[in-house]
Amino acid sequence: MTTVSVGIPSYNEESNIKRILEKVILSNLNSIDLVEIIISDDSTDDTPNIV
Repeated sequence: MTTVSVGIPSYNEESNIKRILEKVILSNLNSIDLVEIIISDDSTDDTPNIV
């Protein structure tokens, strides 16, 4: 099985991060192991809690 890592940089993406993560998850094919890496540079909104 193939593993794909997806890096998602974010800073104060509270209004977008949930939708972005859902799209990445839904695009996953059954034959792929998906690893999501979210990089948050000290966001001051609720981004870390949503992730």
